[in-house]
Amino acid sequence: MSLLPPIAAVCGVILAVLLLILGLRGRFGTPTEQGQFMLTELEHSDEIPEGTIARDIATCRGSTMEGHAPIGAGVLWLTSGDLGFVRRTPRRHLRIPLEAVDSAVVSSTYRREGFVEVTDAQDFLIVEWTVPDGDTDTIAWLTPDPERWAAIIQEAAGRASNRDGLF
Repeated sequence: MSLLPPIAAVCGVILAVLLLILGLRGRFGTPTEQGQFMLTELEHSDEIPEGTIARDIATCRGSTMEGHAPIGAGVLWLTSGDLGFVRRTPRRHLRIPLEAVDSAVVSSTYRREGFVEVTDAQDFLIVEWTVPDGDTDTIAWLTPDPERWAAIIQEAAGRASNRDGLF
């Protein structure tokens, strides 16, 4: 009697168990793996508007907004009319109309009046916009590619402003 079929069956079972463990690791793994899994799920959820031009996992590191700024990890998204951010936990949604965006720049330091400056080993994407009362707010995100985000936000904001007859 050959031992080859039973050995192949055992190897198949071991392979199936390993694949199952790897598949579940994101949901039930280390806290970092769990967080990454949740952000990836959020990035592809219905909380992100359809028709996004771009979306990426990002971390909000500060803002001049009144109230509770959406500090923390979440998903940054861009449509033809809005820039937005959905914080992972606790859920918080931010939507900025592109026609209100004044600038999107990249900097290694985020400065706000009355606050300690924020620095990081990575560059920040810093967006400034005009709020309805005429004041300006800023927000800083860490993204995998802040230069790309600054460029596409500036381009989309320019198109939105031209569409509204502002330029």
